[in-house]
Amino acid sequence: MSSVSVGVRIPSNLYEKLMVHANKVQVSKSEVIISALAHYLESTKDIPLSERLADLEAKVEELQVLVKK
Repeated sequence: MSSVSVGVRIPSNLYEKLMVHANKVQVSKSEVIISALAHYLESTKDIPLSERLADLEAKVEELQVLVKK
């Protein structure tokens, strides 16, 4: 898949949330933004594999907590 570069300005508080999330799931800022746009535009096939994997891992952890209860 080819890609293009897009420059945007975002509020600093949103940037901080972006950084926290990217560090938490260990993916790049670009991958988080691509995932967010894909969700917003209802194009989930365009979500990066690493982001989908991070989402699945989080869901598995939630299920493990529920099973242990």
